[in-house]
Amino acid sequence: MGTRCTITAIAKDRMSSISQIERLVRSLEDTEKNLSTWQDGSALTALNRWPVGDSFAVEPNLCGLFQDLMHWTRETDGAFDPAIGVLIDIWGIRTGGRFPSDGELKKARHRSGMQYYRMDHANCRIIKTSDVLIDCGAFGKGEALDRLRCLDAQDDKSPWFVNLGGQVAVQGIPSGTTGWRVDIAHPKRRDEPVLTIRMASGSLSPAAVPSATFIWRKRQ
Repeated sequence: MGTRCTITAIAKDRMSSISQIERLVRSLEDTEKNLSTWQDGSALTALNRWPVGDSFAVEPNLCGLFQDLMHWTRETDGAFDPAIGVLIDIWGIRTGGRFPSDGELKKARHRSGMQYYRMDHANCRIIKTSDVLIDCGAFGKGEALDRLRCLDAQDDKSPWFVNLGGQVAVQGIPSGTTGWRVDIAHPKRRDEPVLTIRMASGSLSPAAVPSATFIWRKRQ
């Protein structure tokens, strides 16, 4: 997804820790195969390239995610709307930036918005009514971390911490602590912490300083 990921796992031995990390990495890779706009083979890239008016089949997990995206677009009256890929392109957000003309903006707005998608919920199929593009920047990392926290194999309660481009998720509490220490970045000086909190569970955004750490007490 064009960002950096750091994973910390605590287990009874090195091999158990490596196994836990590999399990988390596999889940992140599966999410990227679904949602990445940086990979040609992802499901989201395929949807963005799909012809207008043709029915596009999606996997069940993406079906549920897409329903959530449409729900929150309605609930926020469009303040959250991930179907802005065309606008991102014409503003050159990922290519150094540019100022589009009024004509370019007008055309781009007619190709932007979740209202241009129709969903067949029963059969998990999507139809575009305009040549619209979805960008995962507003939800991709959150979805990836949610999937980590919902992994089926929950028998192993070994603590872990994942920092995915400044958005973090944790499971379990390191021995001898009250939770993982997370330094929240200053909004203007991102390498400086403005606040420190302890996390015992869940996920957090805004961005955390990449060097998020935990404090532990040596066993006697």
